[in-house]
Amino acid sequence: FRRVLFRSKMSGPIKAALKAMFEFHEDEVNYLESIKTIDSSLLLGASYVGAQISFSEDWAKPFFGDHVFGLLAARHLRNAFKAYPKQAVFVCSDTGFSNEVLPLLNIFGKKNVLLVRLFRDGKTFEGDSRSYIHLDGVSSVSVMNTSIDAYRQEIDDVVADFLSCAPCPV
Repeated sequence: FRRVLFRSKMSGPIKAALKAMFEFHEDEVNYLESIKTIDSSLLLGASYVGAQISFSEDWAKPFFGDHVFGLLAARHLRNAFKAYPKQAVFVCSDTGFSNEVLPLLNIFGKKNVLLVRLFRDGKTFEGDSRSYIHLDGVSSVSVMNTSIDAYRQEIDDVVADFLSCAPCPV
C-alpha cells in the first residue's frame, strides 16, 4: 500500500494572484522570495511579505470571508484525491488561522487531520496576525528543533505514527 503525498501552502493562492497581477516571471518571484521583507520596485515599493499580507487581509478575506484560503485548500484537496482516493496524504503548511483549517475539518473529519505546531528557537508569532492553532478534538503534536535534518526526521516519525492509527481520508 503506497500513499501519495500532496504539498500545498495556504499562501499559494496569494502568491499566484500577485504573480498574475504583476505579470511576474519565475525568476522575479524567486528574487522576491529571497528578499521577502525588503521593499521592492517590482511591487511598487512594497515588500513581498507586505503585499501578501495586504492582499490577504485587506482584500481577499474582507471580500470572500476569513475562511477563503481554507476553502481554496479544500478545493485543491478534492481535486487531488479524485486521482488517488484513500491513498493520499495532504500536507498544507503556512497557516496560523483556525478559520483556514475549519473547511478541511468539515470535509475530512477531525479524525483524519493531524495539526503540527512548529516551534523554533528565536522564532515566534510576535507582531504577526497569525498564532498557534488549537482545535478541540483534533490530534495535534508540537515539534521543536533547530536542525532542519532533526525537524524532517521528527515530522516523518510523527506523520508515520499518525497514519498507522488514523482512518484514511474520505
